[in-house]
Amino acid sequence: MDSHASEPPRTPSPSGRPTDPTREISVKATPRNHRRTENMSHATGNMEAHRADVVEDLVQIPEISLEDYKKSILPPCDYLDYVDKIIEALQREGTLIPFDGTSNLRWSAFLNDPKDSGRLEDDTFKHMATIAADIVKAAREVYKDGPEPTTVMECKPNETILSEGRNGGFRSDGHYRILQSRRPRCFKGATSEEVVDVPPQFVSDRLACDRLALEEYKKKDRPEDRSDDFAKLVGNASQHMYADPTRRFMFGTTIEDTNTRFWFFSRAIVLTSEPFNFIEQYTHLIEYVLSLSFGTAEELGYDMSIDRVAYPLAKDSSEYTIQYQYRVGEKTYRTIECLSSFRASGLLSRATRVWRVFQLDDPDHQERALKDVWIPSDAKTEFDIQQEIFHSIEGNRPGIDLKYREHFVEILQCEVVRTSVAQDDMPVFVRQRLVIKEHVPLRQSATAKRSRIMSGSNVAVPAGGSYANTNVISGLQRLYKGRKHVRVVFADVGTPLSEVRNHSILFRALVSALKGLEYMFIGHYVHRDISAGNVLLCGEMAKISDLEYAKRFLSEGPKNDPKTGTPVYMAVEVQESRYEFYVPPKDNPKPVRGKPPPSRVEPIFLHNYLHDVESLFWVGLHTLFSTVPATPAGASPTLRKLQSKLFNRIFRHCLDGGPDRRDLLVTGNFLDAAVVLPLDYQKALEQTHFLQSVLVFKYKQAYDEPGFPQHENFNSVYSTEDSDVNLFSAFETVAEGAYNGDTQLLSDKVIDTPAPSRAMSLREDNDDDDDRAHDQSYVSIGSESESSESSGSEEDEEDEEPPNKIRRKVGNATQKKASGRGRVEESLDSNRSAGKRKSTHTHRESVAGTRSTGSGKRKRQL
Repeated sequence: MDSHASEPPRTPSPSGRPTDPTREISVKATPRNHRRTENMSHATGNMEAHRADVVEDLVQIPEISLEDYKKSILPPCDYLDYVDKIIEALQREGTLIPFDGTSNLRWSAFLNDPKDSGRLEDDTFKHMATIAADIVKAAREVYKDGPEPTTVMECKPNETILSEGRNGGFRSDGHYRILQSRRPRCFKGATSEEVVDVPPQFVSDRLACDRLALEEYKKKDRPEDRSDDFAKLVGNASQHMYADPTRRFMFGTTIEDTNTRFWFFSRAIVLTSEPFNFIEQYTHLIEYVLSLSFGTAEELGYDMSIDRVAYPLAKDSSEYTIQYQYRVGEKTYRTIECLSSFRASGLLSRATRVWRVFQLDDPDHQERALKDVWIPSDAKTEFDIQQEIFHSIEGNRPGIDLKYREHFVEILQCEVVRTSVAQDDMPVFVRQRLVIKEHVPLRQSATAKRSRIMSGSNVAVPAGGSYANTNVISGLQRLYKGRKHVRVVFADVGTPLSEVRNHSILFRALVSALKGLEYMFIGHYVHRDISAGNVLLCGEMAKISDLEYAKRFLSEGPKNDPKTGTPVYMAVEVQESRYEFYVPPKDNPKPVRGKPPPSRVEPIFLHNYLHDVESLFWVGLHTLFSTVPATPAGASPTLRKLQSKLFNRIFRHCLDGGPDRRDLLVTGNFLDAAVVLPLDYQKALEQTHFLQSVLVFKYKQAYDEPGFPQHENFNSVYSTEDSDVNLFSAFETVAEGAYNGDTQLLSDKVIDTPAPSRAMSLREDNDDDDDRAHDQSYVSIGSESESSESSGSEEDEEDEEPPNKIRRKVGNATQKKASGRGRVEESLDSNRSAGKRKSTHTHRESVAGTRSTGSGKRKRQL
């Protein structure tokens, strides 16, 4: 097995400034806040919903000075040493002219401010492209030995782009386009390394992958104008970075009348500059244009360790699918399909993408899994954490059979991605410490004032992501080290439990996962992020993955133990940050004259071993509540509606969980589950009641031990000596009673159509369907006018290449359903509803007749 990359020495940046990947940036600590962009529903919404979610998460953006923006954010540029001469050249060409009879200059294309131009918005701002071209021309005349331009600025507000994935049909008022196109290299076939000519469809100036900076304009400078520009720019930048795995960061500009801001978007930080007048303060615009016009692809935000590739389909050589080639160490992996990417849909996030891949020089093309993720700069990699867990297990249990490692995914490679100058970490693209001037609300109003923080404070990057939360401003200072870019290759591909629709198989997998947690207990480690997506079914064994949040129990205090996990699977105590089952010891000390009675000290709250076990409980319950049998009886609209209401009461997408969820765990109140869940689920539901009681017993047993919370308090958690309170047998009993047929999600509209896996092509449609996160589409070779047409017919033909795909019509491409596992969504369409739902008290007798009224076709068994 390849070892992970060692830490490299410091390397000077292109600008000559030292780049220190360990440089700390001061931030304000806050508990992890659940973000809308973490919901599966965000990744399946349309573009307007996407923008709204991103704005809702960010709320307000740190503002820095123009000087800080230019020195720390913009790419270094040799032409910046010649700005004065470039201004003189622009005067000679008449691009800059005197006004008001003074020596002051302004752009000749803007003799009047935009609000007074007397022209439409598009006609007013089309001159931004002309000005940029004049600046580049003047720079080349002044410094003839300088580098050639690498980009061009264009204003094409009515031109829709061609994007990978869904919701690509958005427009921007202006943009910078890289001249050396990032279009795919084309190969003869899915596993071929033989390069073929690029088809005409990929030769276009409309490719989203070539647009590195976006601009939004308004003639007037009203609050609603700023709000609209901010939302469009932030939403479009987020969508660009979501659709394009090769994107590390992006730039942007907003102009309302003359009021101008520069923007920066990355996974670690989102910034805006202080506003300026682009007409009268023209030097700032000149320097911005120079930096973006002559930067290298890497300096402009592209990941040079990823190549975009395409190959024709076996049955129709006119249709191409887009995939990617990731370099990890000395090896190159080509993607087959995207297993998970919805967490990359937000801006400030880990941007986790997981791919099914194969190694290019492997003659057997054995499938692996590759994860690309941005983790905190001071965090250990998943490989390092896994090795520490293994060493701890083997140290605490000498002679243990090493087969225990089979309960964890095998890591083949793990490294921090390198740029041309250093490891890909925040100090590479934010080159020096920044000072926040204030916070700019994304939703502007006439009465709202900008939130201020202490003058001179360092840039705030909240752990967990959002600048917006007011808790950030009031929180305590702590140190944060940005985010670094990590790539991991796993030997096991597996199927996430979120995609396992057979309940019997799923609950047996939970028994296997429980054994993996027992091994972590032996090593004194808690996982802290158990979810249906982090437990993989490989054959008949469940394997634990995603150890990025795992830590040694009691290794740190509560200040460094924020909430982690997926809300619908999170333990109730973790959601509430307090012990529900802890009862202070009853003591009655004698009073001492002159001394106050001793106060009772509550134990510090920490994520413990039982919280991980409880997450497995919620994984199983989530499956029971969110699915129905894939039979006509299981598709009753009435029962679906009642079951959906019950689901949303228990599984709210918010960190506090809600009282119904708490009552279910603490008191065993399953509400109307016995009434509304399908009859086929009732036996498993009864056994789940027992599992809940065993889990509560284990909580009370551990918490009653002296010295709580200590590792030894949990020695009985995995004990099998008492068959009446045995977690393993409790999970096994549920598995024995679980429904053993095919099921489907409550949200599925068509029973016999599994949700497709995601592969990508170029798209320009803006359909309002709900499958963006797992879209499978191809591109047809034809004219651009042809590619803009679409239809939604389906055929039940099989396709041999690539495997596990669904082909959706894009232009002349015919939609075809292929063999292989279908990818399904992890949560219901209605998960956005976070409010408490009114309980529906319905007697089984009144709804029994509805159980046979549904209709539909039976899904294929996994």
